[in-house]
Amino acid sequence: MEERYMRAGDTVGDISEELIWSYIAQLTSAMRFVHSRGKAIRCVHASKVLVTPQHRVYVSCCGVLDVIGDKKAPLPDLQAEDLRGLGTMLLETLCRSIEASQSHNLSASVDYIAAHYHPDLKDLIVYLISQPGGPGQTTIFSASARISGRLLEQLDCTYQHMDHCHAELAKEIQNGRLFRLLVKLCMIIERPQRDTPAADSWSETGDRYLLKLFMDYVFHQREDKDRPVVDFGSVVQCLNKLDVGVSERILLMSSDGQTLLVVSYADLKACCERSFTELLIAGSYTHSGGFGGRSFMQQQQPGAFAGPIGYGASGGGRAG
Repeated sequence: MEERYMRAGDTVGDISEELIWSYIAQLTSAMRFVHSRGKAIRCVHASKVLVTPQHRVYVSCCGVLDVIGDKKAPLPDLQAEDLRGLGTMLLETLCRSIEASQSHNLSASVDYIAAHYHPDLKDLIVYLISQPGGPGQTTIFSASARISGRLLEQLDCTYQHMDHCHAELAKEIQNGRLFRLLVKLCMIIERPQRDTPAADSWSETGDRYLLKLFMDYVFHQREDKDRPVVDFGSVVQCLNKLDVGVSERILLMSSDGQTLLVVSYADLKACCERSFTELLIAGSYTHSGGFGGRSFMQQQQPGAFAGPIGYGASGGGRAG
């Protein structure tokens, strides 16, 4: 905190009120955790508070004075010192100077905060530093009660952030679903080399021919004058429909234009399931992600083939 906001010659403007309340919520939460267990932090200072690029704050060096055997004062006095340290640190951070809490600057520093920030912030700092009622009467719990409205606002921001993270995670889940579908299609389409024994047992006829035409329909469309169509939205839409297996029908055409087929996405999904199941039955696969069998082009026995099919725990034994 000290390195970030109190460096000499730093010309950055005032810290936003939203950010400082986020810091207060995190620091008071940490202090409540410690004090509620009958302990004291004993090192609440700007040089001991770590700030991440995401504005998460962490209190370091907790318990160091206890470990080295520093003479302890009564617990209420130690916890009161934590509160005073929090108020002092907030004052210095907002004024961007480690000298803001000095006795000869204290009044001017409080006036500066009153002029630039909400009165709630000034009242909290004055409450933490002056501690009306003395140790035992002014606690982190009473301080939290004074700013409960602000803490609820921070809680609401946390829930909004969680909702955003869940939305982004849902997008990644959808990406993984389409990736698995593409892996299955790529394993099925154009698998054997020509003029090899494996080609006789895995020719692109029937189900596999339909899937080959579908891949051309999705990825190799062309406009007038033979210009390629590059439409990411259309690709995602077609793959989603295939994964769900909707009843919508599409027209598939061979590259030479001699074959025209009208087929639904549900039929194509069934073709994909059957073809991939054949691979799983006849192939050699591993759950570890590595290849557990020989090359697809190597015959295991006459009339059969061995294909390395790697799918992880998220894949499953059937398509879809």
